[in-house]
Amino acid sequence: MEVFTPPPYREARPHGRPSKLTPEARVAVAQSVISKEMTYREAAKAYGISPGAVGTCIRNLKKQGSNSKRNEKVNAYNKASDEYRHQAHVKELKQEIADLYLQVQ
Repeated sequence: MEVFTPPPYREARPHGRPSKLTPEARVAVAQSVISKEMTYREAAKAYGISPGAVGTCIRNLKKQGSNSKRNEKVNAYNKASDEYRHQAHVKELKQEIADLYLQVQ
């Protein structure tokens, strides 16, 4: 009898090049530019990244709040639609029980 031994588990490598900045540093860059402490160029020189990367940090920081609101709306809609489907299914089952009861009588 042969024993099945699965191959060893290997974690997947992350896609793409790792970023130069940590997520905390990205937030700090974006907040310094949004609060008008630095310009794009000054922030890029200070953190050693390109002005385009500074813009990306700002865009990602602004997008975080809007995504969570959108996800809340989508989750609420999905929950309501699931509840509606369950109620419809219960109604169908009750009708089927009633039909079977009448057949037995």
